[in-house]
Amino acid sequence: FQNDSLPALEGYPKISEDGNRIYTNRKIIVARSYASLFSRRDPDTSALDRSGHGTAVAMCAAGEKHDSPQGTIAGMAPAAYLGVYKIFGTPGINDGTTDAAILKAIDDAVADGMDVINLSFGTLLAARPENDIIVRALARAEAAGVVAVVSAGNDGPGVATLGSPASAPTALTVGASENSRIFASTVNVSDGTTSTALVSSRTPTVGKLSGTMTSIEKVDPTGLACAPLPSASLTGRIALIERGVCLFDDKLRNAASAGAIAAVIYSDEARPTDLINPTVSTATLPTLFITRADGLSLLSQLRDSGQLSVTLDFSLQARDVSPNRLANFSSRGPIPGVSIKPDLLAVGTNVYTAAQNVDIRGDVYSATGYTTINGTSFSAPITAGMIAILKAARPGLSPSDYRSLLVNSSRSINSDTSFTLPQVGAGLADLNRALDAPLRFAPVSVSFTTKDQTIDIRSVNSSTAKYFVSVEPKDGTAPQLSATELDVSSGSTAQIGLSLDLPALDPGTHSGYVVFQAEGATAMRVPYFFGKSNDAAASQIQVLLQPTASVRAGTPQQDLLIFRILDSNGIAIEKAPSVRVLSGSAQLREVQNRDFDVAGSFGVDVVLGVGSNVLEVDAGNGIRRQFTIVGR
Repeated sequence: FQNDSLPALEGYPKISEDGNRIYTNRKIIVARSYASLFSRRDPDTSALDRSGHGTAVAMCAAGEKHDSPQGTIAGMAPAAYLGVYKIFGTPGINDGTTDAAILKAIDDAVADGMDVINLSFGTLLAARPENDIIVRALARAEAAGVVAVVSAGNDGPGVATLGSPASAPTALTVGASENSRIFASTVNVSDGTTSTALVSSRTPTVGKLSGTMTSIEKVDPTGLACAPLPSASLTGRIALIERGVCLFDDKLRNAASAGAIAAVIYSDEARPTDLINPTVSTATLPTLFITRADGLSLLSQLRDSGQLSVTLDFSLQARDVSPNRLANFSSRGPIPGVSIKPDLLAVGTNVYTAAQNVDIRGDVYSATGYTTINGTSFSAPITAGMIAILKAARPGLSPSDYRSLLVNSSRSINSDTSFTLPQVGAGLADLNRALDAPLRFAPVSVSFTTKDQTIDIRSVNSSTAKYFVSVEPKDGTAPQLSATELDVSSGSTAQIGLSLDLPALDPGTHSGYVVFQAEGATAMRVPYFFGKSNDAAASQIQVLLQPTASVRAGTPQQDLLIFRILDSNGIAIEKAPSVRVLSGSAQLREVQNRDFDVAGSFGVDVVLGVGSNVLEVDAGNGIRRQFTIVGR
C-alpha cells in the first residue's frame, strides 16, 4: 500500500482524527474510523485494521505489485488510490457494525471523491430494496457518479441465500467462482501416497512436521473431536478428525488439550469434494484440510494398522485446477422482490492476499502479513478493481454503463447446465471483454414482473454494426423478441422488447440470456428470469431471524421469528404456514405476512412463557421445523 511515485492529490489526505494521518501516504489518501458509531465503546478508535479483513480486501482491489513470500503479487488495479473507511472495530468487542457507521462511511466516500466503493459485508435478512436504508444510500451514491460493488455473501450453497446490501438494484453484486489454481500443502504417508491439503488460517505456510498419525476414533467414537478428549490421549500424535457439527476452533482446542502436535481434518459426507482453508479464531494447532476421499483412505489404513508415519508439508505450491466452478459457499438467488442477483462471478477461492499482523484475535491474521483465504468478500474487490480500470480506460460513462460493460460482457462459466441463472448471474467477469464491449444495456438483466419488458441498447464505441439477436434459454419457456436484427450506430440507441405470458407459464423457473452478436465480434448477453412458485410443493423453511438468547416473557414479542417458505427452486410461497405451540406456556398471537417489508416472509408474534417454549412451523408437503425459545 505504498507508492511514492503516485501524484500527490490536492486536498488529501482526508482523516477522521489527527492520529490517523500515520495511516495515509501517496496511495492511501483517506483514513477514517467510525468507532463513535459502534454499538459498544471501542478501545481503538483509530483507522488501524485489527480484523485483517479490510487489509485483505484492499490488497485484492488495489495492492501495489510487490514481492510476497509466495512470489510477485498485485491487486487488480495497482495504480488506484485507496480510501479506508473502518466500520468494524476491535475483535471480540465490535465484530459487527451499525447502520449509522455504514451510512456515514458511504456518505464520506462519495464526498471524498471516491470513484468506486467496495462493500464486503452483509446480512441474510434483506428488506425490500425500497425499505432498505443501505440500499437506498447506494442508489444515491450511484446518482452521484459512484459505482458500488457488493459481495453476494457466504451463506450458500442453499437457494435464496443472498441478503443485504447485495440486494441493491444499483449495486454490482458479485458471487464467487473457483480459482484456476490453488496454493496447496501435502500430507505425505511413508508408503509414498500423497494428499493435497490446505492450511488453516492460523497455520504457518512454511516447514514440515513428521510424526505418527492416529484417528480420533480411538478416543472419540464420533471421530469429530467436538467434546473434550481424555487427557494425554493424543500426546505427540497427529490427529485425523472428521469435519462437521462443531467449529474448527473447538476441534483443534480439544485435540491440542489431549496432547496432539498437529491435526488433519477431512471433509464430511455432506461436502465430500470440499478443499478449504479452515478459518479459526484462536486455535493455533498446525492443521491441514483434505477431501473426504483422501481422509477415508487414511482412515482405512489407520483402522488396519492402528497408526501411520506421516509428514505434513506446510509449504505452499501452486497447483492448476479447473476454474469453471461455482464456490460452494457463494450466496445465490432468487430473492423475492429483487432483480437477478448475483450479477456475475469473480474469483473468491484460494485468494492469496495481505493480512494484518498486529492482533491475533482478528479474522484475517498472519504473522507473515499474508494468507490464503476464501469468500465473496474477495470476489467483490477484485471486481471493484476491474471497474476502476474500466473507468480509467473508458472515461465519461455513467455508473450504470460501467456495470453493464462488465456484466453483459461476462462469459459463460462453462457448458454445464447444472448452474442455474440465480446462482451465477451473467457468468464470469472478464475485464478484457469489458474493455472492448461495444454496447451498454439498461437494465443489465431482465426480471419479469409483467408480460412485456424492454431493453435499451446504446453504442459506446465509434463503430456501426448490425447485431443479430437471439434467445439462449437455460430452462422453462423462452420469451418472444420484438426483433431479431438491430442496426446500432456510434452513440445511438435502440430498443428491443421481450414478451412472456406469465399467467400461462408452469410453476418453476424460466430463465436464460438474450444474446447480441455482431459479425466477427464477441457476443454480449443480457440475463432474463421469471420464477413461479409451486404453492403445493414447499421444500424449505428458511429462517431469516430468530432469537439467539433468552427473550423477555409475559409481553408481546412482534416478529420474534421471521422466515420464508420456499419451493425447490428457491421461489417464495405466498400461502401462509400454520404455527403452533408444542410445549411451554407461550401464547401465539399472530402469524403475519411480512411481504410488504421483507419480500416473501412471515413473522410470528408471540407472548413467551418463562422457560423453554417450543414452536412448530408447518409449511405443508411434510415440511416442518421446530424452534425452542427461552423466556426469562
